[in-house]
Amino acid sequence: MLGWGNIDAERYYRRSIAILENKLGPDDLNTISAQEHLAALYIDTARLEKASPSCAQACAYRKQGSDGPCDIAETLLQLGTLHVLHRRYADGELLFREAFGDLHKASRRGQRQSFRSAH
Repeated sequence: MLGWGNIDAERYYRRSIAILENKLGPDDLNTISAQEHLAALYIDTARLEKASPSCAQACAYRKQGSDGPCDIAETLLQLGTLHVLHRRYADGELLFREAFGDLHKASRRGQRQSFRSAH
């Protein structure tokens, strides 16, 4: 259900993303995080078609950047969940496998960073 609070939240997220992109660039971790929060809002309010671009963009930037595998994995899990909600199960499974593979590699290397611990 879309309430007034969610409409305000969407407006504030969009405004903050525009400011962050202007000041820090689209590939800055703060901008990426804001994109992910906007995608989560869209998912929570069942506006999946709006969530896809924000989530996919955040995932692409995280993969290009120097984020740790746990942050990349969390974004992959969010995007995978979005695919499953769109009934694109095979695409979702691929993203889940990639995310869990990244987490497994990180744990073998001794990188015990928790999700978003750097933020």
